[in-house]
Amino acid sequence: MPLEKTSEQRGQTQFEDKWRTANDVPKGPEEWTVFVPPGAKPATQRQFSLFWYSDFIRQAIRGKGYSRGLELGCGRGTASLYLSKYDKIKMTLVDISPSAIELARRNFSAAGEEGEFVCADAAALPFPDGGYDLVVMIGLLEHFADYQPILRECFRVLRPGGAVVTLNIPAKRSVQDLNRLWKTLLRLFTTVAPRPDYYRNADTPADYARAARESGFKEVAITFVNPFALFAPAPEWFDRLVARADNLVARLRLLWRPQPLVTGSRLAQAHFLVAEKPRS
Repeated sequence: MPLEKTSEQRGQTQFEDKWRTANDVPKGPEEWTVFVPPGAKPATQRQFSLFWYSDFIRQAIRGKGYSRGLELGCGRGTASLYLSKYDKIKMTLVDISPSAIELARRNFSAAGEEGEFVCADAAALPFPDGGYDLVVMIGLLEHFADYQPILRECFRVLRPGGAVVTLNIPAKRSVQDLNRLWKTLLRLFTTVAPRPDYYRNADTPADYARAARESGFKEVAITFVNPFALFAPAPEWFDRLVARADNLVARLRLLWRPQPLVTGSRLAQAHFLVAEKPRS
């Protein structure tokens, strides 16, 4: 009799199904691409989130002179596409899902960008030591009960002075609880079946920072982000209405802060961890 899958393993299967389904959709900003071209504004909730998440990464590495980057658990490859299009960083995109790699390649092609696409396990990367300036991850580590092997691989493939920038979205009480209420209403009043939640660990930012330091990183910084709830699934008109409201709030927040997603720990639904590999 086969062993029952753990919640972590079931979550990985759900991700594969998600990317495979997205590849079946011929077009649609929410499904196969959430990239915002230069000069345009985010038009959907996911575009809004990924635009500002990627902006945080770009600000975190500004002036570092990085030229080669690696994205682990790339999914659509949106963060890499921003770094490639806006900052001319040569990106390598890695995901264990062939469907995700296909989707990332499609995104790069549609934007007229070139990248390297590799189907591999983030905890066992097929790259030599010290080959990259930057490693980025958007919502990857929280899907593992033990993510330190991934952080060790990040440390190994980075050159001295290189950095890892990872957005972690662990299970916690946050503004995202509004989306749980939204899903409850959908179940009561519609026939829409919300996508099941993926496995997430419940580690604290201090846990992630400690794992980074134990992997060899120094100058580890935590920034709490995203006071904007994402309501999904949603009809297109509602999705775009929420995105317009988010854009308005973001413009107001930019009057007194450099990045609109930065917030306090109470409202934050996620945090960025930025850590540097020692130069010696």
